[in-house]
Amino acid sequence: MSNYIGKVLSSRPVIYQNLSYAGSASVPSTNFSKETFQIRVVSDIAGYLVIGDGTAVSATAQSSSMKIQTNVPAEYFTVSPGQMAAFNSTSTSTGMISITEMA
Repeated sequence: MSNYIGKVLSSRPVIYQNLSYAGSASVPSTNFSKETFQIRVVSDIAGYLVIGDGTAVSATAQSSSMKIQTNVPAEYFTVSPGQMAAFNSTSTSTGMISITEMA
């Protein structure tokens, strides 16, 4: 029997951002680093995520935002350096949104 264990495709985590949603307003991340081309997103609460350019990205509960669910595996998105993300929810619950920048 072989002792070979196949490797899983992966990326290197570079920066960890935990956004604290307080139950009312859009929460922005910081701008992604120059090494970031992918992010990993996990959320404690269901809500809406926007990824965009600039320094004032805001998420709203509308059709122009991506729906993020809870209790699902992490979601990965392709991004560009300098972009940022923002999270919002229609829930009044509080929770954390984990955004990990991957290189």
